[in-house]
Amino acid sequence: MNDKKTGQRNLRATLQGLGAIAAISGTLYGCTLPSANQNANQSSAAADAAAAADDSLLRATLTPELAALVTATPATAVIPAPTFTPTAVPPTATPEPAIASSAYYQDGVYVGSSERADRWGNMQVRAIIENGDLTAIEILDYPRSTGRSDIISRGAIPSLISEAITNQDADINIVSRATDTSVAFIRSLETALEAAHIGGA
Repeated sequence: MNDKKTGQRNLRATLQGLGAIAAISGTLYGCTLPSANQNANQSSAAADAAAAADDSLLRATLTPELAALVTATPATAVIPAPTFTPTAVPPTATPEPAIASSAYYQDGVYVGSSERADRWGNMQVRAIIENGDLTAIEILDYPRSTGRSDIISRGAIPSLISEAITNQDADINIVSRATDTSVAFIRSLETALEAAHIGGA
């Protein structure tokens, strides 16, 4: 009987001790323990505060120019759109129209007809055509039946040749005092140039 009472007193004392511990715990921790998220937020806030302190310390050691660069909010980078330069496409080549030859005569050597210079003799010339131009006139025969006619013809022929080459045709003036020689020269040269004329007979 005494043992049973003793055991009950011991159990009651134990329970009372536990209650006292609980009361002390409630007094010490008078609130619920923070959750894991709260701990994380508190840790993050502490880290931010430490970073801010470090940043303030860093700024204190920088020159004003560098501090301004650190403080300035970087502008949003603008990436320019790529430029496209179109490649010039050459127009389709149009074949050039055939250019008609400016040459009036066909290259070659052309002998004119033998023309009578009245009673003084005959006149015959040979025309030389190079690159479409009349470049020379050779005398194959000229009026010289008499000494006087020979002198007159020799004096007139150089002028007749020079003017014909300059004009590029037989449309030349008659040399004074050498009418018969001049007319015979013109007629012979006309036949030579007609043969040389492109498209002519």
